[in-house]
Amino acid sequence: MKVYPKPGLVVRDPVTMQHIPTDGHEVSENDMHWAMLINHGDVTTTPPAAAALAAPSKKNEGSAV
Repeated sequence: MKVYPKPGLVVRDPVTMQHIPTDGHEVSENDMHWAMLINHGDVTTTPPAAAALAAPSKKNEGSAV
């Protein structure tokens, strides 16, 4: 299964000690560590909304009002 960190959190893979990317990290469905993080709400199996990943655009940038 693929897990995603909750927005605003940095979550490490306990094996590699690397931060899991916001675009998801493949983990075993039987791993108790990831099951605990899902239950605590630190990670989710639902991909983040595309709008949350994209940088907000500024409308009328540089226009004089």
